[in-house]
Amino acid sequence: MPERSCVGPSMAVDWGETPPALSPRLLRRALGCFLPHWRRALWVLACIGTGAGLGLVPALAARHD
Repeated sequence: MPERSCVGPSMAVDWGETPPALSPRLLRRALGCFLPHWRRALWVLACIGTGAGLGLVPALAARHD
């Protein structure tokens, strides 16, 4: 049995020492998958920002004591 182990088909590929190049075509293709969901993505980012801001409230309140 080989010494390698893989979790799934995508883990079976050995990329070597250097990662694959990120071309503009590949980036456009990847971002194109998210284009139909841009409104939902904005909501997610807004929620993350709100959560981060609310996480600072206790620290700011304790500083002003």
